[in-house]
Amino acid sequence: MKMQPTALVGNWTEHDLPKRLLNGKVRWGYHAERIRNPGPESLMNPHQSNMWESPEFSRTLNREDPTKMPAIELREPPQFEGEKAEFARWEEMRTRLGTILGEGYHDPKAALQAVRDELAAQIDL
Repeated sequence: MKMQPTALVGNWTEHDLPKRLLNGKVRWGYHAERIRNPGPESLMNPHQSNMWESPEFSRTLNREDPTKMPAIELREPPQFEGEKAEFARWEEMRTRLGTILGEGYHDPKAALQAVRDELAAQIDL
């Protein structure tokens, strides 16, 4: 039986929950993304022993009933005004460093020096 996930409950790692990345975009996490964008590709086929409601589920571990737990809110993490400027600066620096490294330096020392020079120009060292 295929099922559509509808909520996250219980204890999830930070990696599984929505997070704002340095570039300002949001990484939702695998399971949160499937809840956020339901559709045929997000259907799951859990084994009976993994379903709380199934008689095959093992209750010997004294787990809390997930049907009684509140759903974890899956909203986009806020982006603060100061962060927007920092994200823009980060993206600009990342683009510039990518350009430097893609300029075809044949000497690793020269490439590293160009990166150092760029970083020194962008960051108060």
